[in-house]
Amino acid sequence: MLPIIGWTLGFALTTASLAYTIRHFRIASAMTFIQRMNSADMVEIRSAVNQWLSQSGSDRDKFVRLADDENLHVQLKIFMDIITELGIAYRYRSVSRALVREIWYPFIPDYWERLQFYIYASQVNGQRTGYWFRYLAEEISSAAQKRENTLTKRYAIPEQYYSASSDSWLPTDQLALPGEPE
Repeated sequence: MLPIIGWTLGFALTTASLAYTIRHFRIASAMTFIQRMNSADMVEIRSAVNQWLSQSGSDRDKFVRLADDENLHVQLKIFMDIITELGIAYRYRSVSRALVREIWYPFIPDYWERLQFYIYASQVNGQRTGYWFRYLAEEISSAAQKRENTLTKRYAIPEQYYSASSDSWLPTDQLALPGEPE
């Protein structure tokens, strides 16, 4: 009887250890994507993509600028490739799905909305691009309401700092940090 109890306990501990290791690996993988996206090179790339997306004019004008600026085109491809990698990692569960949904909302769905014109035009021209980007954006958005409820609770402003009855902030002199002028 004692060997059966020992074997069962050993099996349970091994299974728990394996589950914890897999969980740790998935969280670390998700954090790696955050580090990559916040690297100096990616901040520069995101800035260039944002400037391109924010330019006035039509989508056609944006395509003209993209065709004229090879560096911008490469930066856009790198940006989309990282999101594609994250989408594939999400699909095949090599990253923590819950963490990806929490951290990358609304970043990924917002970029999906802003880049659809480019992605669909690329697909019409025969390029196989955007599938994993779209998949990830839809997955993240589908869990948005549940996530918003959780985040609202997590980041709720304590009553002492916010007056819900008057729906206004307390006077700033009550919120001044030490050493700041009031």
